[in-house]
Amino acid sequence: MRPKSPHSMQRVLLFAALAAVVLGLLCAAWVANVSAATIAIVGVTTATYLGAAELGGRWRDRSRPNDGLSALEQVIEQATNSSQGASGWIDSGNARVDAIAQHVMALHIEVSTHRRGLEYVATHDPLTGLGNRRYLSERLAQALNHIRSHPHISISLMLIDVDGFKLINDGLGHAAGDAALCEIAKRLRALLREGDTLARLGSDEFALLLFNLQAADASSFFGKLQNEISLPLNLDRRVVNLSASAGIAEGVAGMTVHDWQRHADLALVAGKRSGRTRLSVFRDSMQSDAARQLRIEHALRLAIAHDDLTVWFQPMIDGSNGHVLGLEALCRWTHEGDAMSPQEFISLAESAGLISALGRAVLAHTCRDLADLRARHAGLRCSVNLSIGQFLDSDIESDLFAAVDAAGLPIGALRLEITESLVASHESGVVPTMRRLVERGAEFCLDDFGTGFSSLDRLRQLPIKSLKIDRSFVTPLQHGDDVMVRNIFSLSRDLGLDTVAEGVEHEEERRRLCAIGCTVMQGYLLARPMPTAELIKWLEHRVVRG
Repeated sequence: MRPKSPHSMQRVLLFAALAAVVLGLLCAAWVANVSAATIAIVGVTTATYLGAAELGGRWRDRSRPNDGLSALEQVIEQATNSSQGASGWIDSGNARVDAIAQHVMALHIEVSTHRRGLEYVATHDPLTGLGNRRYLSERLAQALNHIRSHPHISISLMLIDVDGFKLINDGLGHAAGDAALCEIAKRLRALLREGDTLARLGSDEFALLLFNLQAADASSFFGKLQNEISLPLNLDRRVVNLSASAGIAEGVAGMTVHDWQRHADLALVAGKRSGRTRLSVFRDSMQSDAARQLRIEHALRLAIAHDDLTVWFQPMIDGSNGHVLGLEALCRWTHEGDAMSPQEFISLAESAGLISALGRAVLAHTCRDLADLRARHAGLRCSVNLSIGQFLDSDIESDLFAAVDAAGLPIGALRLEITESLVASHESGVVPTMRRLVERGAEFCLDDFGTGFSSLDRLRQLPIKSLKIDRSFVTPLQHGDDVMVRNIFSLSRDLGLDTVAEGVEHEEERRRLCAIGCTVMQGYLLARPMPTAELIKWLEHRVVRG
């Protein structure tokens, strides 16, 4: 058997090398999401480059020694080991060799350019041009090395989440959402100091790596950041006001990049759980808190799936005669033998993406029990609270009508309560849905009125039938301070709205409300929340007007 020629072996090695290059490029493209056209260009370029190397090898075998071809070897080596362009080639006197050399150098420049492009795409966000998660990880690793060699330097990682951003995408479209993200990136970039790094981690989450800034001293910086983000934003001829929540953690020598990111993320989650628009600083206790929250979240998920939640009802009373005018449904959950605070598990449901499922479960349970109560007291109506998550994350219209239809109730048997702050911060996404539901027979009540800073014009435009005066305005009645309640009641009456005073706990509050004319009340003085069986017995001895 005749042995293979050197040229045959050379061709085999050439094609093997070419296959390896193309495979590597395809892998890089998959990671960086590079277009097929770019891969084709780089693949062809590389093939030509390797072909020129083989041609140079053949000429070298045919015409040794040859100064021109020796020089060609040098320029190929130079192109491989440096970034010099074709201008680095010195004419050899052989026109064909010189032409190949110039072409090889030009191809090398093109390959190098594409390689740099691949590296950029792999580490940067295509929408905003900011570094991405991979880029941030590289900068965090560098920062940790810096901390090890300079322990006196404070470097902090701040994770930023834009509050209510999903509403822009849902209400105005993804083009408006992209425009908002670009504007937010621009505003955040303007806050950068020397040595700082800004990255977009995905959707509406950004990261700031802040040099010479201790986490405990970050409040001032966050205040500036909040001021920038909250500036009016013009999107699709509409003005939108945004806010941000943030968590911050300081880098410590010996920690990993993953640890650092997790600490900042735990701080962000803790901050959002306690309320939006806040900066939360990482504490060691947050890790144990997170583990507990995870256990409770799992238990809540199972409770929703197995219908283990209960609904209690608090009556609304005519404070002048004690007649029952309606009910409010309140969700209750017992976990491991203890009654969980509604504020805690509802907040957990919102952060865990369970609020829509929780809302559907409460609606279904409320409608079933209300149907039984109306069989005894025809016309009895019940208020049920709706959260922003139910408007944003689910089809609230379908959920509502599915619940009332299954229980055989008219939609008018429910009063739908939404908070003033929800409408104030998400008006464009909430009000159109409210209008559609009102057209289909639903009725809305504005809860916690006076705490959401609604303008009079906004209040006039809302499709509401009633409002609730927040407890914070009712409590001062104990001390004779009735200015706020009197003004709110007068405003509500002038707008043709019904008014309910909530949180009535003292006789003096009831007496003054009646004197003002606000007789519809709700509070512990009049009736506490109670389960359905207890409520049925309680109602037997009272006048129910519905």
